[in-house]
Amino acid sequence: MDNTTKIWEFLQDNYSETDCALIGCHADPKITSHECCEFDILSFNENPRPNLHPQTQFHNIRGETKTSIFEVIMVGKNNFYSNADLGYSEYAPFPRSSLRSTSFDHFERKKELFCQSIQFKNRTNIIRNIYSISKVIHDLNKENSNTDILSLDIKICSLLTLTSLLQWYLKKELRPSHMREQIQLVLENENSKVSEAITCILDIIDSERINKSTISRSERSIMMLLNKDKQSKPSLIAEKINYFKLKGKHFDAMLLVYDFAIQYYQKTPVSDRYNEVLKRAIDVQNKEKITWLKEMKLLLKFNKNLL
Repeated sequence: MDNTTKIWEFLQDNYSETDCALIGCHADPKITSHECCEFDILSFNENPRPNLHPQTQFHNIRGETKTSIFEVIMVGKNNFYSNADLGYSEYAPFPRSSLRSTSFDHFERKKELFCQSIQFKNRTNIIRNIYSISKVIHDLNKENSNTDILSLDIKICSLLTLTSLLQWYLKKELRPSHMREQIQLVLENENSKVSEAITCILDIIDSERINKSTISRSERSIMMLLNKDKQSKPSLIAEKINYFKLKGKHFDAMLLVYDFAIQYYQKTPVSDRYNEVLKRAIDVQNKEKITWLKEMKLLLKFNKNLL
């Protein structure tokens, strides 16, 4: 059974009264989805209950050879356009009711708004990167700077610069499970200066160190952080990391870990006692202060070159 038929059957059984759209990697023609990838579905309600916030439901659908995971975000018209978390650059419509009787396509309009705003958001993130990197450089230049504390900030600055470069040139959202493919797309389609910047950042984050042992340590640390937050659905990221590890795709697995780490770092207080666990998760290495200063100045240049 092909994916389109599988999606139609799932929606007919579970969401037959609402218009739906497939988003995420399965809707992106430039990405090859993995067996572990869930199907991301937007379920749009034209006339929802007042103040109904987006709700997510997971469905595990058993097939003949494997179980497919459907992640369905149910959203109403009242907050469909205002919710920035619902942005997407690619989609495939699965119309049910309202879209069949009107020429106005809410999903297409939402895509247009996302594509119009993405470079502004990217520019905002780059300015934040410049501020964060400048602060790290300032702290590193202090005689009594605590490099053990700064080491996590330095690694995160490196990762944020990498993601900013990718989003700037791809002009679309990041796909954590497919970041290696997105890196390759930029390397193949941009000039040598951009390729050199990305290669340099990969060196800064010590990508050559990534192996099965590194991923196993990261996996244990990620599970500690997920359990600490009492997340009800930790299995998705754990299953994906394990999938990549079994396939020998260690770089893909670590890129997925990096994405999780960035999100965790951005919502967690600096003094959080789990920061040491986060450092183990992303394999933070101590370096000479002069080396860090050189790397941070390069990252600062890469960000400024985008503005």
